[in-house]
Amino acid sequence: MTSNRPFHPNPLNTACFLLTATSTVATFAANYRGAPYMEELACNRLLLRTLQGAAAVLAVGAAEVFEPLNQLLQLAPLMEGRADRGTCGGDGVGALAVVANALGLWACLCAVMALDVTVTFAVERGIIYCFEG
Repeated sequence: MTSNRPFHPNPLNTACFLLTATSTVATFAANYRGAPYMEELACNRLLLRTLQGAAAVLAVGAAEVFEPLNQLLQLAPLMEGRADRGTCGGDGVGALAVVANALGLWACLCAVMALDVTVTFAVERGIIYCFEG
């Protein structure tokens, strides 16, 4: 089912897009296997530049430093976004809502994006260490 209404960005779909895209780029980069199966990522310049470009676009979009890019990607402003009390916990004050309200939605989103990339690479390295080495 498709909607004929125009798209209106909000902080929720902006955060979902940025987190999903960051996770996809990090997973693709972490799971890329170089030698002996294919050429190393450093030698595959086109793929390397594509991953770097995607990461840069996501970082600039999350940092909200280049407004035309955010308008092109239809990202809502996050600087003034606050988490609702009651969206993250049954008793009305969830841990994530408390952190997001203390730091701000923008800082919380950037921290989660950085944590996602770090954990993705750490888990991949740990799995390789356990099973191959």
